[in-house]
Amino acid sequence: MPLQIIWRAIQPALRDRMEVIKMSGYTIEEKVEIAKRHLFPKQLEAHGLTAKDLTIGKKQLEKIIEGYTRESGVRNLETKIAQVIRNASKIGCHGRGVQQKSYG
Repeated sequence: MPLQIIWRAIQPALRDRMEVIKMSGYTIEEKVEIAKRHLFPKQLEAHGLTAKDLTIGKKQLEKIIEGYTRESGVRNLETKIAQVIRNASKIGCHGRGVQQKSYG
């Protein structure tokens, strides 16, 4: 919910006594870089895969970030990346062994 809507819902007498503290988080570009450099390799290793087994593109990471994570940090992003890797592993390992998959 946007801050403006919440701000209007607060009684004017209380708003006069409040101070808004803006807390910055990571931008989408920063989250993409963190995911590419740290989170994706970490989750690949945790799931027993290598970069040769599975790759993911910048646009796909942006879609995950914009559509499925709303926090300012990257904890939920790491969880979603792990979920994507597990699903890709299931598809690739379904009776045929791991095949290289590329998303992006």
